[in-house]
Parts: sequence; structure tokens; C-alpha cells
Amino acid sequence: MQYALAPEVHEALVGWALEVWPEEACGLLLGRGTRVVAARRTRNAAKRPLLGFVIDPLETLAVAEAAAEGGLEVVGVWHSHPQGEASMSSADRRGNPFALAVVVPILRPPAS
Repeated sequence: MQYALAPEVHEALVGWALEVWPEEACGLLLGRGTRVVAARRTRNAAKRPLLGFVIDPLETLAVAEAAAEGGLEVVGVWHSHPQGEASMSSADRRGNPFALAVVVPILRPPAS
């Protein structure tokens, strides 16, 4: 299945990923069907956020309820790879309950 990601969503994901670099940023993708029209940043609840991400299920539920009020649904998850890998790791694939997962690679450190 192919998804359409709105350009402003992509820009937001990259911005959020840069804000927390070198840790992994994460969150949820919102839309209808295969159209992603918004994203929400969530807290990375991983014990080691430099090496992975965990989204609290209660935060997922809160985002899903708020999205539903606006006629949207959670269609996927997103997270960053601060070392620039653009593909899903095996841990990413195991921990993703959604059909869609977006990895935001950060290919170089942000300028100081």
C-alpha cells in the first residue's frame, strides 16, 4: 500500500528530529486512509533514547482520541534515526503495530 505524506508533515518530522538530536524523536502519523495530513510528536519513553524509541500506549490513546474528534485516525508511527540510517531496524519492525512506519534519517549533526 502506498501512502501520501503531506510536505508540511515531512518538514515537521525533520524539525522535531533535529530538536532532540542525538536522541531518537518519535510520534504518530494522522490521516484518513492512505493520506497522512498531520503528525504528533510524542515523548520518547525508551530507557535509552539514544538507541531506540518507545511511545507510551496511554499517550497513543490520547492522541488517537483527539484525532478522532477532528475526523482523523492514527495511521502510523514515525521516528528518527540520528545516525542517518533510512531503513527500519529489526527492533523497529517488531515494535510497530501500524501498517505505516516512517523513519526520518538525520544524515549529519545540526549546526551549532
